[in-house]
Amino acid sequence: MFKNNTYRLRTVNHTLVVVFSLFALLSLTLTGLYARTVTAAPSTNLNFQARLKNASGGVVPHAKV
Repeated sequence: MFKNNTYRLRTVNHTLVVVFSLFALLSLTLTGLYARTVTAAPSTNLNFQARLKNASGGVVPHAKV
């Protein structure tokens, strides 16, 4: 009686180990296939700010429209 139950328990345990191993292998494989590499391109724009000065070197005030 105990021998038969032990055999069934081992069979169930081995089946579960195989199923979970296959699931883990499948999930790792799919994760590897769909992993994306992200790269960033450098900006081609140059940010530049300047002040407009008059002939004497003073800052020109904002024009009111």
